[in-house]
Amino acid sequence: MAPRPLRPLVAWCLAASALLALAFATYRASLEVPFLWDDEIAIVRNPRLASLCPLGEADDAPETPEGGRPVVRFTLAVNHALGALAVEGDALGAQILRSFGVGRGALAVRGYHWLNLALHVGNALLLAGLVRGTLRRLPPWEASAGTLGGLVAALWLVHPLLSEAVTYVIQRTELLMALFYLSTLVCAARALEEPRRAAWSVLAVLACALGMASKEAMASAPLAVALYDRAFAFPSWRAAWARRRRLYLALAGTWLVLGALVAGAPRGQSVGFGLGVAWWEYAALQVDVLGRYLRLALWPDELLFDYGTAFSARRGPLLPGALALAGLLAATAWAVLRRPRIAFLPAVALLVLAPSSSVVPIVSEIGAERRMYLPLAALVVGFVLGLHALLLRLVGAMRSALALQALLTLPLLVLLAAATAARLHDYRSALAIWRDAARLVPDNPRARNHVGRELLHSGRADEALAEFAAAMALPGCELEAFNNAGLALAAVGQREEALAHFRDLVAADPTNCGAHEGLGVVAMELERWDEAVEALQRCVPLGCGSPNVLNNLGRSLYFLGRGEEALAAFEAALALDPTHAAAAENLAKVRARLGLR
Repeated sequence: MAPRPLRPLVAWCLAASALLALAFATYRASLEVPFLWDDEIAIVRNPRLASLCPLGEADDAPETPEGGRPVVRFTLAVNHALGALAVEGDALGAQILRSFGVGRGALAVRGYHWLNLALHVGNALLLAGLVRGTLRRLPPWEASAGTLGGLVAALWLVHPLLSEAVTYVIQRTELLMALFYLSTLVCAARALEEPRRAAWSVLAVLACALGMASKEAMASAPLAVALYDRAFAFPSWRAAWARRRRLYLALAGTWLVLGALVAGAPRGQSVGFGLGVAWWEYAALQVDVLGRYLRLALWPDELLFDYGTAFSARRGPLLPGALALAGLLAATAWAVLRRPRIAFLPAVALLVLAPSSSVVPIVSEIGAERRMYLPLAALVVGFVLGLHALLLRLVGAMRSALALQALLTLPLLVLLAAATAARLHDYRSALAIWRDAARLVPDNPRARNHVGRELLHSGRADEALAEFAAAMALPGCELEAFNNAGLALAAVGQREEALAHFRDLVAADPTNCGAHEGLGVVAMELERWDEAVEALQRCVPLGCGSPNVLNNLGRSLYFLGRGEEALAAFEAALALDPTHAAAAENLAKVRARLGLR
């Protein structure tokens, strides 16, 4: 027999190995999922990831999901650096990275997926530890604490509702927030009983601060710690405050970190008041969205990649859902005061959802299943503990109840893992996941636009044009679909029609950078160099002077005989992207023709 001090370590290693194997078996296909949607601007075309410094960004930097979230940006930069190291290095570490498929450069998507999967497994272990540590305080649950913690972690780990957060790389924001939220609770709980209370308290505050720098939903973590203490450690709020007020004040101090990051308005274009959607309209939409989240937690049959914007969403009957939600909120508030143990799980779930699913409009996305990543843990804990209490009442003996629960959980575990693996098939390509979103919500103009965009990129311009036409006919359609329709017209050979289309778009909105770029590209194809130069030059002050735009501008200037200006445009393109092959080739040709070295 192993010595007693080693038994907890051996048990932890076995549990970690089992969860890791389960996660890999379920999510193996996710390693091949390409970068999707916001991954493009946040990772693929994000020059800020070339530095490991997570702070600081240009004033004209576009709004990205990692903006104002330095911990997220740092982990992405680490992936970026490791991918480059795997290509260039000959050391053992580089060879190991290549063996995991990270050896194809800074944008080797496998490396990003590996880290997401590791974070997911880490969160499952933290959840198991939190459940186990909590139940050990509650007779007669202490005898089954380890087993129940493992069952909770396993069921939560493979639930299909979590597939978006794990598989869609940039949603690492949710994984990191959950990691630090759970770490805060675990460390605060350990500080209740361990001899190193001060050390555990410091770790709790540090985890809370890192969470605040990962995602705004972390804001409720200090409240969750206080509620945990009242529910499981202290007989009254007064007793909890008397014993732990220093910890509470320190945790509340981490709101200053969040406030400093939010003050920079990293999501000022998509989140907040005054963006065209009233708070009560958004709250009404959330009634439907929250109901859908709950249904998918119980029966995850129609998972949705994109819920659409607040401008394109349709609301169902409001009264039934509003009454149900009001009843839930009232019951939870009553339980917080009178039955805090019962209130803890629903209260934490609602607190985590509150920043994104209450009254502050997120106009770019009314709902997202990744927001249920941590709240689902509370639901799974409630399910497992409720089932155990029922079985214990039926069979009477603790061991028999645990054995029966494990027997019942196994087929459910297999079904959930199989459903998650099936869902990953929809992520096999950007076209597949957007088609699935458009299938579930045909009147979502953004989904139709992205289907058309992927078809256009694959050379199927006729099909793309039909998707763009469908998107433009829907309310709330974004400018991108109109711009893409012009590119599709040019791709099917209707260049004059495309030129007229872009001229109309520019006349309607002179700030539409995509329309200016499209007009310039089509004018180049028609060899109307003056119009091409005029259109492409307007892109630069609008903040979209990309390397491609500058390269096309240089070509147009050269054909007008303005060689010196063409050289400046090519050099500007290479300053933004030194690896831009077309700009480098054009620069060399023009310098040679002008007789320059």
